[in-house]
Amino acid sequence: MMGPTNFAGVIGKAIEFAQALGENKYHLLLILTDGEIHDMWETQKQIERISNLDLPISIVIVGLGNEDFANMVKLDGDDVALGEGVRDYVQFIKYSEVVKRSEPNKIKENLAAVLLEEIPGQVMAYFSRKQSKSAEAK
Repeated sequence: MMGPTNFAGVIGKAIEFAQALGENKYHLLLILTDGEIHDMWETQKQIERISNLDLPISIVIVGLGNEDFANMVKLDGDDVALGEGVRDYVQFIKYSEVVKRSEPNKIKENLAAVLLEEIPGQVMAYFSRKQSKSAEAK
């Protein structure tokens, strides 16, 4: 775990994968990182692309270590959207915060709960949009 932290390439591959498998399968991209992101603009553009194409993808980023991770929080989009009309596809978790707030015997359960917290809503929203589009087409 060293060198620059770049996400745009792996997100681009996830986009290709989702497009190849079709709209009836939902995908989860898990990224573990120990550093602040170096290709923020390119990564934002890839997330905007997911939104514009309305692809069945959610991204979970886990920050490991003691970095600032300010850009990861920005990618999460809970407070401010990445761009106009860009839906929230990203969940960021700082691992050390989950550990700090958890009882030792509950770390795994709490981590899973926090990691997956937004996923059901994102999946439901995607398939609801898909169903609405299908109904409009009829």
